[in-house]
Amino acid sequence: MFFIAFSQIWCGNYLNERLRKDIRDMIHTPFRYR
Repeated sequence: MFFIAFSQIWCGNYLNERLRKDIRDMIHTPFRYR
C-alpha cells in the first residue's frame, strides 16, 4: 500500500514537472515548433 501511494505521488510529480516544462517552453518559445 505504501509503495503504491509512493509510486503514484512520484509519477504525479514527474508528470506535473514535465507538463510545466512543456507549457513553459510553449509560452517562452511559441515559434520553435512551427
